[in-house]
Amino acid sequence: MEFWKGRSTVTIENRGFNQFWVDKDGVKYAVGVAEAARLLECSVEEARRVTFATLQDVEVA
Repeated sequence: MEFWKGRSTVTIENRGFNQFWVDKDGVKYAVGVAEAARLLECSVEEARRVTFATLQDVEVA
C-alpha cells in the first residue's frame, strides 16, 4: 500500500525571476517556470503572468 498517494491542495506562488514556490501538503520547494506551467497545465507565457494559484483536489503521486 502506498500511503502517500491521494488528493491534496497545491499552492503555487510566483517569486519573480521565473522562480515559483510550490507548497504541497506542507512541503515547500522551488521550481522553474517550465515546471510551474506543467503543474498549472498552461503555457510558459501564461505561467509567467500568474502571481498566486491554489489547485484543489490534485492527484498526488
